[in-house]
Amino acid sequence: MQKEEREYRLEYLHHAVTEIDQLTPVDGEFERLSHERSLMQNGGKLFEDLHVASMLLTGEEHAVLSGLSRIQSLLEKHETLMPEFAPALGEFREASILLENFYDSMRQQMDRLQFSPERLEDVEDRLQTYKRLHKKFGSSLIHVQNDFLREIGELEGAEVNEKQIRLEIEKIWGNLLDSAELLSRLRRSSVSNLEERISAELGSLGMPGAQLSIVVTREVQPEGSNEGQFVITEKGLDRVEFYFQPNPGEPAQPLRKIASGGELSRIMLACKSVMMEARPVSTVVFDEVDAGVGGEVAHTIAERLKELSRESQVIVITHLAQVAARGDLHFKILKRQENGRTVSRVARLNQEYRVREIARMMGGDRALDFARDCLAMAG
Repeated sequence: MQKEEREYRLEYLHHAVTEIDQLTPVDGEFERLSHERSLMQNGGKLFEDLHVASMLLTGEEHAVLSGLSRIQSLLEKHETLMPEFAPALGEFREASILLENFYDSMRQQMDRLQFSPERLEDVEDRLQTYKRLHKKFGSSLIHVQNDFLREIGELEGAEVNEKQIRLEIEKIWGNLLDSAELLSRLRRSSVSNLEERISAELGSLGMPGAQLSIVVTREVQPEGSNEGQFVITEKGLDRVEFYFQPNPGEPAQPLRKIASGGELSRIMLACKSVMMEARPVSTVVFDEVDAGVGGEVAHTIAERLKELSRESQVIVITHLAQVAARGDLHFKILKRQENGRTVSRVARLNQEYRVREIARMMGGDRALDFARDCLAMAG
């Protein structure tokens, strides 16, 4: 977060926490105050009805509780004379006790309804504050306040963290720059030898006089916080461009712009050959490295692939009969429809089927004899 944005956010958070602090919210208080206000707003009629009921129970000459007490006194004098009536009299006593308890509860309710106008005003004010803050921050004010306090702590500590992070970044950048400089020196020291060996390899692949040169440059940061610093990518400080001169006397130009398909195939093979000499691998795959070539060049490429196969396993995907004929093993990739789907199958060809396949690659059945000759030449 940018410094100005962080300061603005902190100002808002402090203001919000102060607003909530002034209310000092309590869990469940809003609901309790709402109920209390409802009682106070409707308390006049409720108190009046409770008072009338109270008077009916105790306040008049023929009040219910007084009458029940008199009935009990009258009947208890004769309880021994009518034992069969004793259970009913016991139930009467229990009913009288329940009615007295009801009267006590009613008096307590009447006491609760005796409130002052000031109390109603206080409840209204607090409820309005709750509603305003609910609208602004949501209904869970205590939860929101805790979240805001936590964010305040994080943002106020951000400046310290930012300084620590900047120091760490400077240290990492220094280590990265040292490693990139070492890589650049090693890369530049190998350029001349690599150019010479690839160019020599191109000569053996039917491109005499062709030259491949390697230009290593660096990119500087444009305007911004890191202006003037070199750009470092996953490849280091260097920007590497291959330049190609297909014929002597012509100017070298970027390989990606001028090389034909056949030239690119041979350049790729030359690069791979040189790299494998420096760092042998157990298996190398060439996917149509012979694309765009034919005739004598195809034989040259096939021979170079055969030489590489003496040091490593070489797998070649090709459409050229000359290349296929030089392989120790020949596999054919077939595509077919099975259950509504296209599937691929790989079949290893025996000698007879290999002859037929090479003939097919060369143009059909009339090329069978020539295919046999190719295979015979390949040994």
